[in-house]
Amino acid sequence: MSPRTWRLFLVVVGVLVTLVHCDLGLDVTIPNLKREVVASIGDGTVPLVKANGTIRGEAAQDTTGVIVGLVGVIGKIVTPLNMFLGQMLATASSGESAGRSGFTDLNDLAERSKLSLDEATFIAADLAPLIQPSMNVKLIENVQTIGENLDIARSQLQVLGAAVDQVRNSVDPVTSDNVTMIITKEAVNGLTATIKSITTSIKSLADVSNTIVRNINTGLAVQTTVSNSHAATSRNIDLFFLAAFNRSYDDVITNIQNLAKAYVANIRQAYGPVLVQRQPIPEENVATLNSFLDGVDLSVTGFADRSTESLTLFKEEVAQILNDQRAIIGETLSAATKTMTQDAFKSDNAMAVRCVQASTNAMVLTPPVNRLVNCIQGEPGSALPLVQLVRGLLDQSKISANSNANLMRTCQRIGTTCSNSYFSAYADLALQTDAQLTLTNNVIATEARAITNRIRTCVVATVADINDNAQQILTNFNGCLVTGQ
Repeated sequence: MSPRTWRLFLVVVGVLVTLVHCDLGLDVTIPNLKREVVASIGDGTVPLVKANGTIRGEAAQDTTGVIVGLVGVIGKIVTPLNMFLGQMLATASSGESAGRSGFTDLNDLAERSKLSLDEATFIAADLAPLIQPSMNVKLIENVQTIGENLDIARSQLQVLGAAVDQVRNSVDPVTSDNVTMIITKEAVNGLTATIKSITTSIKSLADVSNTIVRNINTGLAVQTTVSNSHAATSRNIDLFFLAAFNRSYDDVITNIQNLAKAYVANIRQAYGPVLVQRQPIPEENVATLNSFLDGVDLSVTGFADRSTESLTLFKEEVAQILNDQRAIIGETLSAATKTMTQDAFKSDNAMAVRCVQASTNAMVLTPPVNRLVNCIQGEPGSALPLVQLVRGLLDQSKISANSNANLMRTCQRIGTTCSNSYFSAYADLALQTDAQLTLTNNVIATEARAITNRIRTCVVATVADINDNAQQILTNFNGCLVTGQ
């Protein structure tokens, strides 16, 4: 409830409490009048004010515009009717109010109330495409009925005002016997019946408004159910399937790094004896050998780093593909659910709720996003050939390097000067190793792109099919509204 509405409500309640204890004036003459006005405020206006407060609290969550519209309708009714009924109570209760003149302010308030009710009718009419036809009819009918009864009440109050003037200005003694000749039972009962009718319409307006809001909230709850199901399944994909996929390629990265470290260590171990016992190897050739070993170390380390980078980017790209397409699935399901629930709850079809439930089950019991698992589940097996490729390459390079090391150790054992040709081969071997490692990097990157493309193609095709299925669910829902199945 807005602060302004609440203040007005307190004013009316204050009038009720205060005036009950003051000089009752007309209340002495027309005892039923004040009681019916009090009942009208308690039975009609108070529920509407409460409904207004509740509805305002829901407006922030509403994406349909219906609740905001209802707030506008009720706002145009609550304030002027509070003031009108409060003034009517004051007029009926105040001993200082002259009969006919006491209704001047009341007529002005009634006129302003009518204008405000006309505005409420226009706002309610704008809600027609968004809510159930029966609810819209009730909404407008109640507003119009209140307006019609306001006109009737004004006329009746004028009659009573004139009668009260006659009683007050009478030169003859006024008794309980002759007062009913002037202020007739029919006049009093007519006004109280009109007030009751206003009360009934106000309460009905509150009930209709609350029903509309409940329908909207039910639709929002269905949308939340589908959204939560999608989110939960997406988390499971991350926790189990994508995590398993990433672990398989983390293992590839670890294996490549370990193979690279082992290769460097093995080569240095093979040439260790040669470097420890340098004779009869000339120093310049020893420098060549050390340069070769450093170059191999650099090439292999660079290879491992590039492989790690390629595979890390590959994993990130796969995760991004899944995230992007899951978002599309979520938007598709959200749009379908929103369309379905809005169509259901702006329909008077008795089967609407059951049709919504059936269609919701189709999207929740077997979450569509779970189908993306099929696109990544078989790909971890593609990791093993990459490790085997690297192992084979490094093993071949290691054999060549070890062969040269054996030749050099042979030279040292027989005490002859090793041929310079052995050392000249190291430059070629270093170039070959670097070229092979670069080629292997390219192979790894190419294979990663191929896997990425396979996953992307699978995911996009799956999402397109899910979109078609969502449209089919909507079609089935519309069919359910017609056939009940």
